[in-house]
Amino acid sequence: MSENRKDVICEGEYYTIQAGDTLSKIANRYNLTVEQLIKANSQIKNPNKIFVGQLICIPAKVDSTKECAIVLTLSREANVALPAIAGGVVLIQRIDGGNYALTFAATGLPSPKSIGDFDTYIGSITIEGQEYSAVLRETAPFEQEPTWAGTRIISVNPFAFPESTVTILTFDLETSVRSNPILGGTVGECKR
Repeated sequence: MSENRKDVICEGEYYTIQAGDTLSKIANRYNLTVEQLIKANSQIKNPNKIFVGQLICIPAKVDSTKECAIVLTLSREANVALPAIAGGVVLIQRIDGGNYALTFAATGLPSPKSIGDFDTYIGSITIEGQEYSAVLRETAPFEQEPTWAGTRIISVNPFAFPESTVTILTFDLETSVRSNPILGGTVGECKR
């Protein structure tokens, strides 16, 4: 981004540096950290050198969401046809100790064996390149369509990374071979 133009998408709001501003003062004013400001403004090479009139991005604050659900839809990477009933959801809950529980559930999915050399499904979330997965187990209550479900506890706040992807895909427990994502969504699609 050039110093005074809105060339880059800002997920938040733009702010023009005023006389007497420092990144620390701006961060305090918006209840952010200096690190969050720097991350949102790749054009700032030296955080001690900002100038009056410079345009910066004030990133959207992470809210205090305690739980929400993401409806998973057919992934654009899926290479399998799914029945109309197929779908999934990920429930994200903030729990004690600053951890987060991610509960994955999907229904209407074919047997993993019918897709390839797989024996289960996994649900995963990828946050800034780090993947956290849960093996999903099959249940078939009252002789209905099976539901695949599992939970993973993580210490990273997924709400702080709305672009993070959540997926369900087939997996082989013995070889760790996996398919392309079958169902997917993003944390930013979370509904409260």
